[in-house]
Amino acid sequence: MSQSPSFSRLVFPMVLLGLSSCSNPMVNETPSHFVRTESTPEAEVRAVFVNIASVSRRKDVDAFKKLIYPADLPDLDAEEREHSGIYESMMASITAHRPKDFRLDLTDSTATFTKEPDSRFGSKTVVVLVRDGTLWKIAKPKKTAASIPHFSSSQKDAPEAGARRRRTQRYASKSS
Repeated sequence: MSQSPSFSRLVFPMVLLGLSSCSNPMVNETPSHFVRTESTPEAEVRAVFVNIASVSRRKDVDAFKKLIYPADLPDLDAEEREHSGIYESMMASITAHRPKDFRLDLTDSTATFTKEPDSRFGSKTVVVLVRDGTLWKIAKPKKTAASIPHFSSSQKDAPEAGARRRRTQRYASKSS
């Protein structure tokens, strides 16, 4: 079989074109997903806090304990033995709010996430993270008067100041 010169002139460039397309595959210019890395310290610690909130939502105590600063873990374990539910209450206080609702105060080694109460009878939520090498870990909450919940039964049942004032005025007008 002899091939005509015009056939070889057509096939040879096609073969070269085919080989060149194999060596330079087309690159998809619009990836279906991408990972964005955050380089600011604030973005880094906020990402850690979102992860803590995610673990808290799953109510995974073992995973939550791995996120706690190692020096504070023995104290929290002792408190857990005395009063069961310490870890669950810590996780519940975090998941009671969205991570973006917390105000962040950041220093080189401490990040304090604060959520003010929504009402007079709510409680303030404070989550402190400390740097442990390159990782951020949850620090043991400090017991202060500000960290005591404001919804004890005596305060919960107490009438609002405006209602108390109206009642006093009503009684004063009846007695006159």
